[in-house]
Amino acid sequence: DGTVAHVYARGYGVHGPDGRPRRMIGAMLDITARKESEQALRDSEERLRMALDGGQIGTWDWDLKTDGLRWGGHAARVFDFEPGVAPTRFEDFLALVHPEDRPAVDEAVRHAIIHGLPLEIEFRTDAATADLGRWIAAQGQAYGDDRGEPVRMLGVMQDITERKRLESQFLQAQKMEG
Repeated sequence: DGTVAHVYARGYGVHGPDGRPRRMIGAMLDITARKESEQALRDSEERLRMALDGGQIGTWDWDLKTDGLRWGGHAARVFDFEPGVAPTRFEDFLALVHPEDRPAVDEAVRHAIIHGLPLEIEFRTDAATADLGRWIAAQGQAYGDDRGEPVRMLGVMQDITERKRLESQFLQAQKMEG
């Protein structure tokens, strides 16, 4: 019917006593579904990369057992990390959060892990001041092992400084009018 199938074939030739090939023995496996799945995964990864790039979104992956943090996407730009100098532990990440916001960030993260709830939080970086600085919005989700024990937390983050600046200007304008 013209349908293309991908196959994996393996075989070998059997030779007679005179050394001449007599027959082939082998097997073939239809791997069309695997090939289609691989292509779907590549397409999905490309769409995700484009979304992360378009939104200038950073990603994070926290191994709760080893306390290892990995960063991706635009994380360096969101937090203004030096290339290759991103925090590798949760405690190091918390040190980047504004001191006034650290307890709320720590509590929100721990609550999300313990209760299996999504994390959604906005916070300032340590360099932030009342009227100038960087604001981050983060979302995440903890994932458990086959026993339900939290072992990993994945998330995304985005610099929302401009949005916060505009919100502040709007509130100032409302105060002046009222």
